[in-house]
Amino acid sequence: MKAFFIFLTFSFFTTSIFGQQCICNKELNFVIKYYEANLPSFSDNVNQTNRKEYEKFKMNLLKQTVGITGKSECFKLLTYYVEYFKDNHSGVYMQNKKVYEKDPNSVSEFLNSEPFTSREIIKLKQSDNKQFKLNDIKGIYQSTDSLFKIVIVPNKNSLRDFVGVVIETKTPLWKVGQ
Repeated sequence: MKAFFIFLTFSFFTTSIFGQQCICNKELNFVIKYYEANLPSFSDNVNQTNRKEYEKFKMNLLKQTVGITGKSECFKLLTYYVEYFKDNHSGVYMQNKKVYEKDPNSVSEFLNSEPFTSREIIKLKQSDNKQFKLNDIKGIYQSTDSLFKIVIVPNKNSLRDFVGVVIETKTPLWKVGQ
């Protein structure tokens, strides 16, 4: 029941925080305070042995919020914080307007929206676009419906070690390089 309440809270939360403009520092602080006060497994995840590591992690994320106003970028930081706890009973979810691929107006509206225009474009090297050993995460993957192919390549930054990049797509909702 408590997990259901947390889910409902975050479903409502993500609908309301990203109304007009996302003030990411404020939103991340809200999630931090909520998790520290209400997450049942918080004391199991953050204890005397790792408290300093957790505080450093938290401060690093808060520093990254400076200047973020787009909901997609803020959502990445919120998700990164929530995933720290490896709790399958709670999370943050971003609700976007449904896009109907067969409706040119719906597609056009989406292509001009912040979630699409803020997507990162990755320039691939020729050597990235190949298949690797089966036990390696790097390589080319295809969706089961064959709508798109991605390549997983190393691309380390503060939020990731690897990135999936679209190399082929049959849908207007993705562009090569995203």
